[in-house]
Amino acid sequence: MDYALSEEQEAVQGAVASLMGRYAGPIRAREMTNAHDDRVLNAMLEAGFLDLATDPDTGPLTAALVTETCAEHLAAAHIGARSLVAPQLLDAPPARVALAVADQLGPIRFGGDADILLVLDGDDARVVEPLASSTQTVETGYIYPFATTDLAGGRVLPGAGPTLAKWWRIAIASELAGLLQPALDRTVAYLKQREQFGKPLGSLQALQHRLAEAHVWVEGTCWSARAAAWNGGDEAAATAATYASMAARHVASEMHQLTGALSFTAEHDLHLWTLRAQALRTELGGIGGHAAAVTQLRWASLRTPRHGSA
Repeated sequence: MDYALSEEQEAVQGAVASLMGRYAGPIRAREMTNAHDDRVLNAMLEAGFLDLATDPDTGPLTAALVTETCAEHLAAAHIGARSLVAPQLLDAPPARVALAVADQLGPIRFGGDADILLVLDGDDARVVEPLASSTQTVETGYIYPFATTDLAGGRVLPGAGPTLAKWWRIAIASELAGLLQPALDRTVAYLKQREQFGKPLGSLQALQHRLAEAHVWVEGTCWSARAAAWNGGDEAAATAATYASMAARHVASEMHQLTGALSFTAEHDLHLWTLRAQALRTELGGIGGHAAAVTQLRWASLRTPRHGSA
C-alpha cells in the first residue's frame, strides 16, 4: 500500500484547513461548547467538501481526510457523520446528521441538532427524524453538544446495519486522528519552553520516551484510519476504531500529565481536544465494542469455506 497522499488529496486537505482557519479553531470551539456550528457546516457544504465519499474521483479516503482535518481544527459539527457515513446509506443526505444505536441509553452527540438520526438497529439501520418535543439537551462538559431524543420508528434500511457500523467506526478513527495530533503538538511545544533547573523539560530523556510512545499511538491512529477508509473493509474499520480508542485513552492522559497542573485549567486549550477524544472513544461500544467486532469478524472469516474447499 502506498501511504503517500496524492496531489489532489493534499490539495483538498489544504483547502479544508484554510477554510477551518476562517470558521473554526479554539476560540470558536469555546463559543460553541454546547451548540452545533451551522456556520462551519454550511461553509463545508457550499465548498462541496462533504460530498466526496461517493465521488469516483475522490472517494472515502478523501472524505476521511476531510473529517480528520475538521476535527484537528475543532469544528463543532458532525462532519464524520455527514461526510463519511450518511453518503454510504442515503442518496441525498440532509445537512445535519447524527448517529445512534437503537438501545442507546445515554445522550447522543449532536442529537439535538440533527435533521435526521441514523440509528443502528441490529442488521438494519433506521432513518429517524427527531421531534423537538422529545429532544432534551444534556450538558456533559465534553466540548460537544449532546441530547437525548426518541429513537423509535423511522424509515428502515434493511440490511444496512453493518454498513452503518463500519463507516461510523472509520469516522470515529478519523476524528480521533485529527484530535490527538494537536494535543501532542501542543504538549511538545510546552515542554520545549518550560524550564526546570535551567533546562527545558523536553530535554529530559524520561519525558522524551513518553512523547515518543505517544507519537507512535498518534501515527498509528492516523494511518489505520486512512487505511480503513481506503480499504473499506469491516475488519479494517473495527481494527482502526479499536486502536484509535485505545490511543485516545492513553495519549489524552499522558498529555495532561506531561503538561502539568496548567492543562487542567479551563483557560488552557489542551482540554478542547482531549475531552472531545474522551467522548469519541466511548461511542459504538467503545474499545470493548470495537474489539469484539474485530474478533467476531475474524472468526467469521475463518469459518467461511475457501474457494475449492469441501
